Amino acid sequence: MVITLNSSNLELAIDKALNLSASLENIWTKGDLKQKQKLQNLVFPSGLGYDKSNDRVRTPKVNAIFGSIPILTKEISNIKNGELIPVNQFSDLVTPVKLAPLIL
Repeated sequence: MVITLNSSNLELAIDKALNLSASLENIWTKGDLKQKQKLQNLVFPSGLGYDKSNDRVRTPKVNAIFGSIPILTKEISNIKNGELIPVNQFSDLVTPVKLAPLIL
């Protein structure tokens, strides 16, 4: 993977997201109401719902960064245990391109 100078903002954003995700509990417990609302909207962009019939809080959508953490954690654990994972598991699928015949 080649990282160009233009990607420095991406690296900073990823570092910030990782640091934030490691501090969620601390931010929530020490934050005031406004900070908690911002954090809640960041982690759950579609908000929270309540299912009265099951007495459960529902989260229709989780921010992609935070939603990926449990998946990646499990895979890292599998790697540490010597299990192999498919290399393309986290890659997007690419639609094949149909090429027109070359007419000379």
